[in-house]
Amino acid sequence: MHPYRWSESIDPRLQQATERMRRLRATKMPAAAVQSLRHWFRIHHTYNSNAIEGNRLTLPETRAVIEDGITIAGKSLKDHFEAVNLAHALDFVEALASKGGGGIGKDLVFGLPFQAQGALDLIT
Repeated sequence: MHPYRWSESIDPRLQQATERMRRLRATKMPAAAVQSLRHWFRIHHTYNSNAIEGNRLTLPETRAVIEDGITIAGKSLKDHFEAVNLAHALDFVEALASKGGGGIGKDLVFGLPFQAQGALDLIT
């Protein structure tokens, strides 16, 4: 027997939350807001993922490397390439998702590692 019990008293709150989610999902966000969120996600996801792996670029440095294509003095090329390649890999996944209808297919399975690895092979 499970140690958790279902309380009927939360049913109205669950129904209310379900209805709110249904309305939220039916609402269209302005295109500018969607673009802003995509941009924020791309930069922050790249920074946080690379930081977990030991990349020494700061968030502003990651943004500058991705957006402006500059190199940061005192930081390794490996750190730069990791940021650029992960941003390209995210773009690749988004492009595949926007094509729709596929799920996980051979394009993703075979293409993503090459997108993420990119120029790192050149310096190692």
